[in-house]
Amino acid sequence: MVSERHNPKRRQLFAESRLVSEYLADRYPGAQWFVNLRIGATGTAPGVDLTDPGQVGLLRNRLRYADAVVVTDGEVIVIEGTMWLADQKVGQLQGYLLVVRHTPALAPYLNRPVVGELVTGQHDPIAEVLCRRAGIRYVHYPPEWLDDFYAAYPARRRKANYVGGDLDGEPLPNAADATT
Repeated sequence: MVSERHNPKRRQLFAESRLVSEYLADRYPGAQWFVNLRIGATGTAPGVDLTDPGQVGLLRNRLRYADAVVVTDGEVIVIEGTMWLADQKVGQLQGYLLVVRHTPALAPYLNRPVVGELVTGQHDPIAEVLCRRAGIRYVHYPPEWLDDFYAAYPARRRKANYVGGDLDGEPLPNAADATT
């Protein structure tokens, strides 16, 4: 029997990185990608020499990072990927959208519209509605290896939580497909 070398948290992070990488290759071939890009303004700190690239790099390590940023001819797309609990990532992505216009590496491209995209391997009706309301693209992208990934987790983790039939009068997509 093969034993798991990584704890579940690390396994999830590896899966999210793989999900985002495969999604980028499939959806945005030929586009410019930035993966795990530190986003936002560098800022200042006492005693930091902003003319020294090493010190600027250390200061930028404290910034948030997006799973991916894609630059196309028409827009800049900030991507957050997740394997589950996609509804919790919507707020995180909204925060990224607030600060991404201050990212020095993206300065040449920021004359284009900036949009958010939530990519999830597990369909989550709540996240889909939240994204629609926030103007964020919701993408359910189940890779071929998804069933093997979820097989290592309890059954309750293999589908999004049951959400009922509507949310504030708005029908939820595929709510009948969810299980408890």
